[in-house]
Amino acid sequence: MLTDDQVLVAFNASPLPVAGMGVIIGGEDGRVRFLNGTMQREYWVRRLDAGIYSSPVAVPGTADFLVASTGGMVVRFDLRGRALWTAALSGQILGTIAFSPDGEKAYVPVFGHRLVTLNVASGSVEWTLETASETYKHTYAYHRAPYASPVVFESGEVMVVDHDDVVCMQADGSLQWRARASGIIRSSPTISAEMVVCATTEGVLHRWTRSGVQLPEIGMDGRIDGSLASEQGLVVVPVRGRGIIAIDAVAGIQKWQWAGGGLFEYTSLVAGEEQTVLFTSDRGTVCCLDTYSGSFLWESSQIIGRPDHPTEVHTSPMPCGDGSLYVASYNGDCYRFGHPMLEDTESEQIP
Repeated sequence: MLTDDQVLVAFNASPLPVAGMGVIIGGEDGRVRFLNGTMQREYWVRRLDAGIYSSPVAVPGTADFLVASTGGMVVRFDLRGRALWTAALSGQILGTIAFSPDGEKAYVPVFGHRLVTLNVASGSVEWTLETASETYKHTYAYHRAPYASPVVFESGEVMVVDHDDVVCMQADGSLQWRARASGIIRSSPTISAEMVVCATTEGVLHRWTRSGVQLPEIGMDGRIDGSLASEQGLVVVPVRGRGIIAIDAVAGIQKWQWAGGGLFEYTSLVAGEEQTVLFTSDRGTVCCLDTYSGSFLWESSQIIGRPDHPTEVHTSPMPCGDGSLYVASYNGDCYRFGHPMLEDTESEQIP
């Protein structure tokens, strides 16, 4: 029987702000929407073959963007909604796509233990890395990896993690080095001070230099499943039960700790404007800390005058160059805030 009831569609992917124009957001129904800044007007809607979990990403140096589906489809769109090319990859895509420093290559993490490198201009596959970890081969959900997003050094090397394997590849697809962590890595690593920093779910930070030299491990005394952020030699880490902690990337010593709450599971710490770090809290709000001191700056409030409406947000917040910030929820809502937020700033929301 057909009814007029609405079906809520979750937003799992973080929105992609377009400065001065609006926001692009992908839903679990596979639809990609381009909304204006007030989110009251829809420029266009396109649909992929499956739901969207990986966050859309802007193509460097262009007005285009890439969006990937859990069906393995990657599409390059322009801001008019025209598909410039489509790549069909075999496997779910959950991690965020990364780019080479020159913007000519896109690194796509694909379930089934593969890192696929696409030519950004044509969408053709340049090379593929098999990332399988032998350690966890016979464990439950072994094929559901890599979760983590790849990261790229300014010199061009790309890093990818798969369970406990950490691999550094040159831009041409040749192996630079491979190492192994002491446990499972679910969160995306970060690059700081010419080294890559990874965190295991057991709460251990691993550091490798760009050439593959491993530095001493750092115990964080709590589970880590949220992605790391870095700024000017600091690595900011979300630790279950301990809050948010900043570590000197080189010295390996703690610089500050904020114990006012935790990170919502499997989301990311995000570098914001004016030396801030943003994150979605386990309370369902967006919080902002000072990157260098850990001082609390503000917390969002999604009060929109609908008492039966859930107000929690669940995706990583995304700042925009025009001073706004976007975040979405599993409930099918997208919010726009001012950033930095003033006490009387009101949020805008689209169902």
